[in-house]
Amino acid sequence: MIFELVPPTLEADGLGAAVAELLGRLSEEDGIETDLDDRLEVEPAEPARTVCFRIVQEALRNVGKHAHARSVQVVLEGSGDELHARVHDDGRGFDAGSAPQPGHYGVTGIHERAEEVGGRLELRSAPGRGTTVELWIPLAAPG
Repeated sequence: MIFELVPPTLEADGLGAAVAELLGRLSEEDGIETDLDDRLEVEPAEPARTVCFRIVQEALRNVGKHAHARSVQVVLEGSGDELHARVHDDGRGFDAGSAPQPGHYGVTGIHERAEEVGGRLELRSAPGRGTTVELWIPLAAPG
């Protein structure tokens, strides 16, 4: 269980490699076509790297459990002072403006996780249109 929270690959090989592992599992277990566009030139420092990994992990978990998607794409990039990640699937989507169902706290959790490090998260979805989770995290500690 602890390896799912912070896998050894994240520390040893970096964010791109750890996300590639997640995508590989999603493809194997759920038959979803995956694509990783890793544009990171420099490995992000902590806590941005781990927070980004955990949010992408939760987004991909939701794709596997709820989206009924055929494909998912993850883009990772850094813009000097900010880490940017985008997860987009072509699944069934949902009404992003509706209240979470009882017992489902994943979306609330990823918003809170981003805010804790001074980041922001946008979730765009509509029935029949897939879902996009987009994240921006400052690379400098908030202060």
